[in-house]
Parts: sequence; C-alpha cells; structure tokens
Amino acid sequence: MDRPHDTYGHRQIMTRYLTFIALMATVGVCQALEMLGQTTDGYVKAHIKPPPRTVFEVYLDVKRNPYGALGTFDFSHSDERSKTCYRVLGRRTAGPDDVRQVTMASEQGHALCQHLLGTLYEAGNGVSQDLYRARMLYLQAAPNDPTAYVELGRMARDGVGEPVDFVRARALFRQAGPGGVVGLGGLMEQGKGGPQDVQGALNLYMQTTRNFRDPAWGAMRALLDNGMSLDTAQVEKYNQLWISGFQSLQQMKIKRDASLKKFRYTEWMRLTVSYRFPVEQGPPAVSLVESSGDSQLDETVLRVLDKLPMDDPYMAPSGMRTPDMVAPIILGPGFFGS
Repeated sequence: MDRPHDTYGHRQIMTRYLTFIALMATVGVCQALEMLGQTTDGYVKAHIKPPPRTVFEVYLDVKRNPYGALGTFDFSHSDERSKTCYRVLGRRTAGPDDVRQVTMASEQGHALCQHLLGTLYEAGNGVSQDLYRARMLYLQAAPNDPTAYVELGRMARDGVGEPVDFVRARALFRQAGPGGVVGLGGLMEQGKGGPQDVQGALNLYMQTTRNFRDPAWGAMRALLDNGMSLDTAQVEKYNQLWISGFQSLQQMKIKRDASLKKFRYTEWMRLTVSYRFPVEQGPPAVSLVESSGDSQLDETVLRVLDKLPMDDPYMAPSGMRTPDMVAPIILGPGFFGS
C-alpha cells in the first residue's frame, strides 16, 4: 500500500503519549449494530431457528452462534422507554412482557420502540412474522429515528417482502445518515443501484468513522486489506482513531482485571509504561518507565497490559515501524467502583 510521507514530519517521533486518566470513562453514542453487508436472509438463517432443548445444547448454541439483534439502532438515548427497548434488543427471544412493553411505547409514539417493534415483526421474534407491519413501523419511526431508514433500505436491497430495488435502497440508506453509510457504501462498491465507485465508498467510510472498529471502520479496513489506500489527511485521521482505540483497549483491560481490583488503594498511585511494537504487525511488549512505588502493583499492571491485541495496523511511514507509546496510568480509591 502506498502511503504519503511528506506530512509525517512531526509524526515520525518514535514516542507518543497516551493520557490514561482514571476519572474519565469511554462513552459510546450513536453506535450502530454492525451487519456489514450481511443479508436479511443470512441473519434469519443464523438467528431465527428452533430453540435448543437441553442445557448443553443451550451452551453450544451460545458458543457457536453469538446473538446479534436484527437491525441498526441509535444507542445515544437515555430516557426510560429507550432503556426498556434497549434491554429487549439484547435478548435472543422476546417474551410476552417484552412485546407488551415495546408495543405500549410504540403506540405512544416512541420512535426507537417503533423501530424495535418493527424488527420483532420482521424476524418473527416473540410475535407472528408480519413483513408488512414491520415496514409500516419503520416508516412510522423514520422521521424521528433516521436509523429506521436502514431497515427500509435493507428490505429494498434484499427483497424482503418486496421486489429487490437497489436504486431505492441507495436512496433510503442516504436518508439514514451515518447509520446507512455501510449499506450505501456496499452498493457503491458493487455498482448496484448506480455507478460502481469503490474509491467513493472508501471516502464515505473514512468520513463517517468515529471510533476504532465501528461499522464504518470495519468496512474501510476491508477495502484497505484488498489493496486500496488512504490519502494524507485520511491516514492522519486513521492513526488518531487507532491511538484512541489502543487507549480504550488499555483502559478496558485494566478496568476488567480481577487481580488489580484486589489491591487496597488508600491513595492515588501513578506509574508509567512504554509499549514497543514489533517491526512486523503484532502485539506490543510493555515495559515499566516509572514505578508506582509498589513493585507488586507494577508487576501486575505489566502482566495485564503485555501483548495488547491490536489486529488492525498503525499506518507508519514506509520503512518505519509503529512508534513507541508511553502511557501514564493512574489508579486509586473508587477507580474500580464501590
């Protein structure tokens, strides 16, 4: 892959600083569930089937077929009705009480719940399958929940309860805004419903992506893996998101580690670590730069953070490896919750 060099001057410094502040949490908003080109028929075959009968069958089913809800949703809402619908969204099978609550909120004009109820009718989850009613619910929800246009675009693209119409699918994905970018870009890549424009799809993904490994990032990475390249400004954005993703991964590893939770933190403690990446793509080795004053805590942190898995590569200038990264880590009372 050809990568630009001339604007990398200050980026060729081999040390980068990641700020890891214990009091700051990573908050994700408007993050769509990722289907990345999966067809509706593919989803139904994977997720809508007779339930397992025994405890062991349940275990195997969960391991082999991790659940992913049908649909693309905006997760930025915090009102109580939205929370109720989000909870139903996370369940493989909607129960009678789930359907009752979602239906009640839908009838009261709650767009997110109308959208969710549409997916239940489309999939036949907790209710009898009714594609016409699903479409009507999406249309009802879309003016106040644009991500519902993604479902309408998907139905037009896949011919769900209607003839396949790629032109209409493109238009509906555009109406969906950021949530419809992966669907629109996929049609642009394939030249369906309009001219083929793979570069345009890549630009659209890069313009839309906001977080490392969000749906637009995943679509962009697929094109890069097939030989496409980014311009200078896109590389800069890519690397900024990559660094933020690395920071979030570090935070998640520390927050979730049971051994670090066992320490008694009577005061705030700071240590600094450095990551060195191999010449070829792979996880970094971590070393201690500045001790917290507690050697046991230092050793535990190093063990937890060693070989953090970053599958997607940092885009270093040609002939250079990923720069070393130095990260201060602050731990103390309340960091892991009460």
